[in-house]
Amino acid sequence: IGTVVFPCADVKVYLDADAEERARRRASDPSHTGVPSGVSEVATLLRERDRIDSTRAASPLQAASDATVLDTTGEPVAAVVARV
Repeated sequence: IGTVVFPCADVKVYLDADAEERARRRASDPSHTGVPSGVSEVATLLRERDRIDSTRAASPLQAASDATVLDTTGEPVAAVVARV
């Protein structure tokens, strides 16, 4: 969003976490019904989605060059909020 929608934003934060972490979060989230519940299967699906999103021609998923990139792997929500 910081590269296309709001390229002139004063603050740009790109949150990231490895696929396994994001899969654990998604698999344990009851609001994601209908998705595979195994962490390994969810991680595989997330990696494929990341590949598609980061290689698409229009607005590929990437951190803006002037964004602060935060790897949130292993961090609880409160810690991520505090860092932002």
